[in-house]
Amino acid sequence: MDQSYTLVAPDGGFGYVVLIAVIINWSILGTHINCFGIIYSGFFQELKMSSANVTVLAGVSAMISAIGGFVTAPLLKFLSKRKTLLLGTFLYNCGLLGTAFSESKIIFYISQGIIVNAGYGIMYNISNTIINEYFINKRIIAIGFAQTIVAFVAFVEPQIFKWTTEWYGHRGTMIFICALSVHAFAAGMLMQPVAWHMKKVPVPRKTEMKTLLNENTEISQTPETVSADIKEKERLVTRLKNLIDMEVVKSYTLSIECLGPAISVIIDLTYLYMLPPAFRSYGWSESDVAWAFSLIALGDLFMRISLILLSKWFNNFGSSRVYIAGVMLAFITRLGFAAFDNVTVALILFTLMGVSRCILFVVLLLVISEAVGPDKYISAMGIFMMCAGCANLTLAPIIGTIRDYTDSYTIALNLITGIFGMIGITWIGKLVFRGLKNRRNIISRKKDMS
Repeated sequence: MDQSYTLVAPDGGFGYVVLIAVIINWSILGTHINCFGIIYSGFFQELKMSSANVTVLAGVSAMISAIGGFVTAPLLKFLSKRKTLLLGTFLYNCGLLGTAFSESKIIFYISQGIIVNAGYGIMYNISNTIINEYFINKRIIAIGFAQTIVAFVAFVEPQIFKWTTEWYGHRGTMIFICALSVHAFAAGMLMQPVAWHMKKVPVPRKTEMKTLLNENTEISQTPETVSADIKEKERLVTRLKNLIDMEVVKSYTLSIECLGPAISVIIDLTYLYMLPPAFRSYGWSESDVAWAFSLIALGDLFMRISLILLSKWFNNFGSSRVYIAGVMLAFITRLGFAAFDNVTVALILFTLMGVSRCILFVVLLLVISEAVGPDKYISAMGIFMMCAGCANLTLAPIIGTIRDYTDSYTIALNLITGIFGMIGITWIGKLVFRGLKNRRNIISRKKDMS
C-alpha cells in the first residue's frame, strides 16, 4: 500500500510573514486603546463633550467592537478571511479619517464609536484566528513574540503621540495615525489562506485505517437520507443555524472558559482605570503613580518574554491552568494592596500585577483555542468579544456606581479583587471535578476489563 499523507499547519515558513502582518495589525489596534486619552482629549475639549458623553462613547465603542467580532464568523460564509479582514481594515480607516475631520458630536459618535469599532472587531478576530491557523506546535512562541513586539510599540507610542499633538495638534495627530493605519491593508494582503502553505506529513498506519473506516461509514448513507438532508437544509431556520454556529453558542457561551476570561479582562481594565485617582486620593504624587504603572508595564514585558523562553513548559502545563494561575495571581496581588503598606512590598506587587495582566490578555487566545479547537476558533472569538462587550456595559458601570455611591475607591477595588477570586475558585473547582470524573471512569473501565 502506498504511503498516505496528511496536511498540517506550516508552523513556520510563510507563517513568519503572516506573523509580521499580525504584529502590524495588533500594533495598529493597540494604538486605539493604549493612547486613547492622549489622542482624543483634544477632540473632547473642542466638541465640549461632558463626562457623560465620554461614558456613552465608551459603551457604544465596546458594544460595536463586540458585534463586529461576533459577525465575523457569519461574514466568512460569504467572504474569504482575507476579504473580510480587508473589509474591517476599510471600515477602521474610514472611521479614523471621519474622526479627523469631525466637527460635531454626532459625526464623532458615528465615525469613532461605530465605524472605527466595527472595523476593530473584525480585524481583531481575524488576526487572532490567522495566527492560530498557521501555528500549532509553535503557537505560544509565535503569540509571545508578537505580543512582545507590540508591548515595545505600546511603550514608545505615548511619547510619539504627545510630540505630534504638541507640533500638529489633535487633528494632525489623527491624520498621522490614519497614515500609519493604512499599512493594515498591506498586512491584510499578506494573510494568504493557510491551505496554500500546508505541510505534507506521513500518516501512521493505524490512523490511516481508522480514517478509511470512518469514510466508509459516512458513505453508507441511503439516497432517502441524502434527499432528506437536502430538504432540511433548504429551510430558513436551518440556514440561520448554518450562518451562526449554534453548536459553539450552546457549548461555549456559558462556560467558564468564555465567561472567565471575558469578565477578567474587563475588570482588569476597570481596575487600572481606577488606580490613578485612587492613588491620588491616598496621597500619592504623580511621579509615584507613574512609577507604579512603569512597574506594571515591566512585569507585563517580562512575562511576554518568558512565554517565548518557556513555551515548552507552558505547552505541557496547559493554557487553562496557566490562565487560572494568572487569575489567582491577579487576586493575590490586589489582595496584597489592602493588607500591606510597605513600599518594597508594593513595588513587588505592582510587578506581579503586570505578570498577571500579561497572562489575562495574551494566554486567553490559547484558552479559546484549547476550549473549542481550531475549526471553531473564529466563532468562539466572536462569542468571547460579545460577552466581554456585555460585561463592559453592565459590570463596569455597576462598579463605577458603587464607587460613586460609597465615595470610596477602596470598596470598588476590593469588589474587583473579590470577583477575581470567585472566577479563579470556580475554574479550579471545575478542573478538580473533571479530574475526579475522569479518574472514576478509568477505575470503572479497569474493573470491567478484569
